[in-house]
Amino acid sequence: MATDDPQLPSQESPAPSLPYPGVGQTWQLLLAYIGGGFLVGGVFFAVIFFVVKSRGGPFEERTANALMAWTVGFLQIVIVGMLLLGGRKKAGRSWSEVVPLSAFDLRLLAVLPVVAVGLQVILAEVINVALMVMPDLERWGELLDRLTGAGWGSLFSMAIVAPLAEEALFRGLVWQGYVRRYGPRNAVLYSALMFAVWHLNPLQMPGAFVAGLVLGWLRHRTGSIWPCVWLHALFNGVVVAEANLLSDVPATTAAVERSFLPWWLDLSGVALTALGLFLLWRLLEKKNPAPSAG
Repeated sequence: MATDDPQLPSQESPAPSLPYPGVGQTWQLLLAYIGGGFLVGGVFFAVIFFVVKSRGGPFEERTANALMAWTVGFLQIVIVGMLLLGGRKKAGRSWSEVVPLSAFDLRLLAVLPVVAVGLQVILAEVINVALMVMPDLERWGELLDRLTGAGWGSLFSMAIVAPLAEEALFRGLVWQGYVRRYGPRNAVLYSALMFAVWHLNPLQMPGAFVAGLVLGWLRHRTGSIWPCVWLHALFNGVVVAEANLLSDVPATTAAVERSFLPWWLDLSGVALTALGLFLLWRLLEKKNPAPSAG
C-alpha cells in the first residue's frame, strides 16, 4: 500500500556571491586606508618627530617635508599590505590571481618611458591651467610640491613604494574583482575613476584618471602587474626628478609662481604621448587579452 510522502517545502539555492571587491567595497577600502593612515601615520610621524627633537636636530620645513615623504611611504607599505591580506581572503582567490606577476614582453621597458614622459608634460600643463582658473587649489599644489621635492624620501615613497603598493591594490585586487563583476571595458573605466579618487588631491585626480585608463588597459592586455608597476614608477619618477633636479625653486619654498610651459614643450609632450601610445598599441594589438578569472 503506497503512502504519500508529505510535500517538503521547496528550498531555493542561495544566490552566488558577487566577486570581491565591487565599486562600493572599494569605497570601504578607501575609508579603511584613510582611517588607518591617520592612526599608523600619526604614530610613525610622532615617533620620528620626538627622535629628531631629542637629538637636538633642527626641525625645519625641509626636515618636515622629508619626514612627510618617508611617512607616506611607510604608511602605504603597512596599510596597503593589510588591505591586500584582508581583500585576498574576502575574494577567495590565490595570490597569483590577486597579484599576477607573470612574464611580459620586455620591449615594453623601452616603450613605456615615452608614454610616461609625454603624458607628464601634458598633465603638468593641465595642473598649470587648473591653478590659474582656480587659484584656491594652490594649497594642494604646495602639498604636492613638498611631497615630490623631498629628495630620497620622495624617491622612496613615490617612485618605489607607491607603484608597487598601488598597482598591487588597483591592478591586482581591485582589477580581479571588477573584471569578473563588470567585464574588462568597465573594469578599466571604474578602476581608473577609483584610482583618481584614491589620491585625495584634486590636482592629481585628472592625471590619475588618465594614468589609470592606460594602466588598466595595460593590465588587461598583458595579464601582469609588472608593466603597470614600471609605467607607474616612470610617471612618478619624472615628477620627482623634475622637483629635485631640474627645478630652480627649492622644495621648501611655499607658493611658487605658476606659468604655462613653453609651447614647444607642450607640443613635444603631445608628440611623445601619441608616439608612445601608438607603439604600445602596435606592440600589444596582436596579443590575446588576459583571460578573466571566472
